[in-house]
Amino acid sequence: MALYLIRHGETVWNREHRFQGALDSPLTERGRDQARRYGLALRRLLGATVPALVASPLGRATATMHLACAAAGWTSTAGRLDPDLRELSFGAYDGLTRAEIPGFAALEAAQAPGDSFFFHCPGGESWDGLAARIGWAWARLDPARDTIVVLHSMSGKVLRGRCLGLDRAAILALDWPPDAIYRIAEGREMRLTAALDVAA
Repeated sequence: MALYLIRHGETVWNREHRFQGALDSPLTERGRDQARRYGLALRRLLGATVPALVASPLGRATATMHLACAAAGWTSTAGRLDPDLRELSFGAYDGLTRAEIPGFAALEAAQAPGDSFFFHCPGGESWDGLAARIGWAWARLDPARDTIVVLHSMSGKVLRGRCLGLDRAAILALDWPPDAIYRIAEGREMRLTAALDVAA
């Protein structure tokens, strides 16, 4: 069985280059279209049988799950929301742009290789905290069922890394381009586009 990981569609704050973290903003029309294309692509991959569905409880992730399921012709009412899949909180910097964070460039430059400014925000979440709760969420996934997981950029990278056995530096180096679907099975990852026209 396989995991299919998707990131929520584009939001208003994504477009404004704001750190969303524990806060939320609605999907843009592009984001809603991305969600629908996820659903169409996943239906072609998985067929009519409804897979297990798990999502972060933040609105941008749940909206993506509902739109994807509607496009696939699946019901999303059986989907499970897992609070441990929510995005990393940036504390006092949730909702801000880089330009609104005092001394952002210096703060970012001060981080050691393999680390990130994101884990050192005032009142924010640590790497250890994020890694622990993603580990708990991972342990609750059913290995006997194909499962679609809808989550975020940083929490998604950590879940991918947990599935693939990567260390912290390798996890932080992962990318997540728009429209990517990550299929993980037997410790191996394949990246598909929502249009399924390329695989890498």
